[in-house]
Amino acid sequence: MKNFCFALAALLAATASCTKPTPAPAAPSSTTVAATAVDAAPTVVAPDAAEMDPDDPENPRVKAANALLETEAFGTLKPGISSKDVVALLGQPSSKGKAEGEGATGDFVAEWVWKKAGVTIFFASGTAKGPWVARNVSLAAPATLKTHKGIGIGSTLADVDKAYAAGHMLPADGEESYTVGTHYDGMVFEFKDGKVSSIYWGMLAF
Repeated sequence: MKNFCFALAALLAATASCTKPTPAPAAPSSTTVAATAVDAAPTVVAPDAAEMDPDDPENPRVKAANALLETEAFGTLKPGISSKDVVALLGQPSSKGKAEGEGATGDFVAEWVWKKAGVTIFFASGTAKGPWVARNVSLAAPATLKTHKGIGIGSTLADVDKAYAAGHMLPADGEESYTVGTHYDGMVFEFKDGKVSSIYWGMLAF
């Protein structure tokens, strides 16, 4: 009987131990919570235009280039101007290329040259007879026209960079031109002996 009582007491003690609720873990201190929140916060890094797609419309550099070119012109000459307005500005061209169909767009295109003014314009139209609208405008010596920022033939690289650095597309290896825009559209400066020798503005690719 005595042995039975000891066994019963042991059994009851074991049962009580098994059914005793496990205490809840202590809540972390406010200091621990704050530290965890800080450690988990994502690092915000400002976008680096040089590391983004150079043709992405959301690229800050592309946006800057578009903003720069929207307000630019060589006097009043710029892509989108009509042939009628160009003739009023420069007179009749010294030569007109034959209108040819362009398979990629379905447009007709023709090159007009004002040799004494140093201006060449590539016009496009929906028909072979016009009306014509400038798609690309190019300047070379002896052109005296300048952009609204004062850049023209003979300007230095430093002058160009001061005016257009915000929209400058980094060149590929081996390239010496300075492009404000994208691979598809923009203003391209070519240099000779450290000075601008030609400026091309308009469509660069389809």
